[in-house]
Amino acid sequence: MKINTVYRACEGEGVFIGAPQVFVRTQGCSLHCKNCDTLNSWNPDCGIEMSIEEIVSKVAEFGLQRVSITGGNPLEANGVALLIKRLAMSGYTINIEATGQDFDKEVFDRVDFISCDIKPPSTEVRANLENIKLMLGLYRHKMQIKIVCATDEDLDFIVQCYRELESSLGCCHLVITPCYTERANDFDYDMIKKALNRVMDEKLNVRVIMQQHKVVFGSQRGDV
Repeated sequence: MKINTVYRACEGEGVFIGAPQVFVRTQGCSLHCKNCDTLNSWNPDCGIEMSIEEIVSKVAEFGLQRVSITGGNPLEANGVALLIKRLAMSGYTINIEATGQDFDKEVFDRVDFISCDIKPPSTEVRANLENIKLMLGLYRHKMQIKIVCATDEDLDFIVQCYRELESSLGCCHLVITPCYTERANDFDYDMIKKALNRVMDEKLNVRVIMQQHKVVFGSQRGDV
């Protein structure tokens, strides 16, 4: 399968922030989100071809228990279900980054955790909330929802999503991820304050979590 890179890092966002793990970044994504920070993972003709065993062998070199399969869009990668099966057989704890636009029951059944990124207006990708409701109905016990917040429109969208999904969330965490602005090489701290105040004023059961790897490394990938 086509792989962009395999590297070790501490999780930079969401509820497992700070946890060391191996990232397997697949190659290829058709969504083309406007605020994507891994543009070199879009083109399915780039990257390197690796067998399942080569990927598992590379993961083993790092000696970590947790593996995060990210992209690109992992659900567009040929062989991702076989990779997950092979990693599970080797005893790894497996997280997959999902866009919320696709649904793959075989993949979602096998992984230990699903991190689902709902696409807000700033991405210029229309979110598929009906698909996300389906995911919550089956997997909310082992998933989180993350939504990037870059604009006031995004913040309004997040509140709307929370209201629409609230009855389906159960134990699933909804995380607001303040956007890192690469042009300014920093966070929009006014937007972060707006998000925090909105959460408290409207009594939303969500978490605002900044991207740790961007705080430490800026726009670099942040592997060590």
